[in-house]
Amino acid sequence: MSTMIEPAHLSPEAVASLPPPGSAGPSQPVFAPDSSRYLAFVSIQSKASTKSSPSPHQSNALYAPLTTSSSKGLFGNGGGTAGPKPFVAPTSSERVLMCLDLEEAQGAPTPPYKPLLRWNALTRHSSKRRMTDVETAPSSNSSAASANDSMSLEEKLRRERQRVSSGSSSLTQFSWAWMNQSDTRWLRLLIPARGCLYIQDGVHQQQSHNQHARCLHDKSMTGIPAAGPAIDPQLSPDGTMVAWTCQGELFLKGAHWSADQPAIQLTFGAVQNEEECISHGVADFVAQEEMDRYRGFWWHPDSTGILFCRTDESNVPLYRIMHQDGSDAFIDVAKRSQNPSGTTPISPSSSSNGLAYEDHRYPFAGKQNALVKLGFILIDRDSFVSESHGMESREDDAMMHDISPQEMASYKWESCVWIDPPREAPEYLARINWLPDGSVSAQWQNRAQNVSVLQRIDLSVGKGRTLVLERSDVWINLHHMFKSLPRPIHPSECLGGGLEPDIPPLPYPLPSGSFSFLFASERSGYSHLHLYTYVPGINGDQAIFIKALTSGEWMVEQIIGVDMTKDVIYCTGTLDSPLERHLYAIPFLNTRLSSEDGRSYEQCSISGDFDPLCAAPNGVRRGLSKVMHALKGGRSSSSEVGSSSLVKPIRMTEESGMHNIVMDDNCRFFVDSSSDLSRPSSVKIYEIPQNETPIFVRSEAKESGRLAIRLVMVLYDAMRDDKNLGTIIGTSAPSERLAKALPAPEFISFPTSDGAETLHAALYRPDHKRHGPGPYPLVCAVYGGPHVQRVNRSWSQSADLRAQRLRSLGFCVVKCDNRGSSRRGTAFESAIAGRFGRLEVLDQVAVVRQLVARGIADGSRVGVYGWSYGGYLAAMCLCRAPDVFHVAVAGAPVTSWDGYDTHYTERYMGTPTDNPSGYRESAVFDHVPNMRGKLMLVHGLIDENVHFRHTARLINKLIAAGKEYDLLIFPEERHSPRRLRDRVYMEQRISDYFVRHLATNTSPSALDILTSMGPAGLRTMAGHL
Repeated sequence: MSTMIEPAHLSPEAVASLPPPGSAGPSQPVFAPDSSRYLAFVSIQSKASTKSSPSPHQSNALYAPLTTSSSKGLFGNGGGTAGPKPFVAPTSSERVLMCLDLEEAQGAPTPPYKPLLRWNALTRHSSKRRMTDVETAPSSNSSAASANDSMSLEEKLRRERQRVSSGSSSLTQFSWAWMNQSDTRWLRLLIPARGCLYIQDGVHQQQSHNQHARCLHDKSMTGIPAAGPAIDPQLSPDGTMVAWTCQGELFLKGAHWSADQPAIQLTFGAVQNEEECISHGVADFVAQEEMDRYRGFWWHPDSTGILFCRTDESNVPLYRIMHQDGSDAFIDVAKRSQNPSGTTPISPSSSSNGLAYEDHRYPFAGKQNALVKLGFILIDRDSFVSESHGMESREDDAMMHDISPQEMASYKWESCVWIDPPREAPEYLARINWLPDGSVSAQWQNRAQNVSVLQRIDLSVGKGRTLVLERSDVWINLHHMFKSLPRPIHPSECLGGGLEPDIPPLPYPLPSGSFSFLFASERSGYSHLHLYTYVPGINGDQAIFIKALTSGEWMVEQIIGVDMTKDVIYCTGTLDSPLERHLYAIPFLNTRLSSEDGRSYEQCSISGDFDPLCAAPNGVRRGLSKVMHALKGGRSSSSEVGSSSLVKPIRMTEESGMHNIVMDDNCRFFVDSSSDLSRPSSVKIYEIPQNETPIFVRSEAKESGRLAIRLVMVLYDAMRDDKNLGTIIGTSAPSERLAKALPAPEFISFPTSDGAETLHAALYRPDHKRHGPGPYPLVCAVYGGPHVQRVNRSWSQSADLRAQRLRSLGFCVVKCDNRGSSRRGTAFESAIAGRFGRLEVLDQVAVVRQLVARGIADGSRVGVYGWSYGGYLAAMCLCRAPDVFHVAVAGAPVTSWDGYDTHYTERYMGTPTDNPSGYRESAVFDHVPNMRGKLMLVHGLIDENVHFRHTARLINKLIAAGKEYDLLIFPEERHSPRRLRDRVYMEQRISDYFVRHLATNTSPSALDILTSMGPAGLRTMAGHL
């Protein structure tokens, strides 16, 4: 009989270990382009288990009993020898890229997945090219020192922007493309590994091209163009070329070349020194940190050119970060690589006092931003590279034209096409998408971010025209919901009504050069999908808004796929609840909309009872004159576009909770990664049968639409496959044991203090058998800022081990999404506009009062903790509501918003010049005199996002006001602690802090519990793990 771990034995090591129990399933699923057959995903496996060839969906973590006080315990002993045995966390794991053949998987007893990458014996053990960096790497539970040593500072910072640990596996991305030669078709893969690049032809299932990976670019080679690490490598759509950035310039190689062949430099003129900073093909800081844009160049779909950013950060303020440790681990000579002008590299170790440093271009609120413009260079593939020729024949062919490939690239650079930003929104380049006619769309924002321009750019002449212009009274949230459609849509094809009343007359059929696309907008107060059609020469060359495809008080969050043959769009959203996310099918042209007798428009048409082109919204035929009017481009009358036109979406994910969906391009299969409060993570693959016809019903109908799906396989189920979780809950009655080991929080809803909105909160109550009936000391776990939701129906709530640890120590823990948080619409989010730290505090006060009034919380013992914006809110709660909050732990807090970046801060606050009172009131500083409780500040000294300067400025205000404070700093950490030893130490200090200052009059006391836990409990942490 297996032993279950009781929640009271959660230790700091358990809280700090990653990933949390029940969350180690396959990640980053991606289908091969234009294919429904191959699916790749990343699987986490322990290194020790690889010899026995484990199933790729198992975490295979290894555990052993705690034997000494220095062991890395996952769960501490409860005191004494009786009771459950503690276990240790896995110390080393690897991320393995797997490939699943879905054709072979149909009906197979064992899913036929295999490792996607292959290494031969020579490259497997090559220290020069670090093939082991790709195949295996330290997990986030290791010190990751060796991993960091082999990674450039630029790549480390890119990972910080993407919230990827520098100590995790180097396998953070890959790309693939179909290759065609003679009658053979195979997949070519590009695999980056800590600055080196590798090419592999074929996957295991493709026997005709089953080659081992080979090195394309070796960052350790010197004396060649592009010497150094490759940043943001991208495989051309046709698979024949690879482009990347190095030293602020774009470089290119043929995918079939060897590592010894020099790359071709495509751009010129980059400068990187203290006076000037100009780069090509690189995304600037705010693009990566705030806009979710990590790329600075994009291949043309036909591989004939590259669109790229020219970014000038010369006027962006320099901010220097010193490495106080002074050890060689921080001397990163690659920080300032030799620039194209040939000047001497500037090393971070070259300061007069011998300490390493980093200089960052950081755009503070109110200061200058980077200047960004677009350029387009043509790629002459026949001149640059040839798949059928080697290097020698390539040079011979070039010499026939008296020009080398590098000279050809220099010539192309001279004819580069430059594109200026639109005058209405020139400040921020947010998105790039290719259009069906070969032109490109660029989405720009103005500095205030209340104007967004979707621009169509003719790359042959470099001219841009506005497709869609949007304005907002508050701000416009960026998204990725743009989707080009395979053919243009005429308004007369849209059945069921709902057309915009101001559509200009359009010819039928639409002329050449027309195209249609989907684009999301929050103009209604919620994010919804809109259909646009562009027709050359009509509507001032702007796209025509045809109709809204969704509406209501819910949000569409992602376009998953479009199947024109079934007249369906797949998307995820919050239709059922803002606390959940589901996959929905929505009609496109409404040809599948059910008539009064239950048949679709299409079925009625086949039977001769109905002609789709002649359909009116109410299902009756239109008169001949109206049909001819529509065919000539006339719009429907207002009586035909009533509010009854919208159709009820079909929910396709049955299980409650949060679902993340990835679908293949043909809309045949989709991967559903989901979880719920009491259901750990699972990954399932479903098929949408090709012969299945969706039937939609109108929104007012009582019944639901129909679209069947078929479960192909369960790729991962944490209850079955996660040995970490299995150690916690055992094998007997797992569901019941899970509820005891990691009990799900309760959800409560209540009105704000002014009754304007309803708030949702997750409540973690202590075990009343152990800690009595209450009221309990209360700890509020906060974030509170925009674009984040902390309270939802996902397993991450139950697997929040910090909250579970505090709950096991006798604290009641609550999370509340205050006004300003996401997934509730623009009115809920924009309530904090112009004034941070006021409504957020009021809403956190409201949840405290609710719990006190219900007899759950002790109003005299209330604490709060948070990180980043949550750290700011924790400090503001202590200072602005000192009668309510008595203890705060503020991690990496923004303390004054004039010290944070432009794009985030000015979106909500405007500039310091335009809103001086808002900035003053929103800073922590002026509220420090009100503080009466205990405050612990936690910060990493080399945080390049929220600089340690924020904490230093607050400390000066605390000293001036005579206020006590505690300080926990991590000299070697950035915005979030990455090293396991630092995370364990931090978790111990946080729980100790609340125990010392809040856990009085508790029976049994939290201090007694910590003491009974022995070495894993209250103690001074050792300097190593």
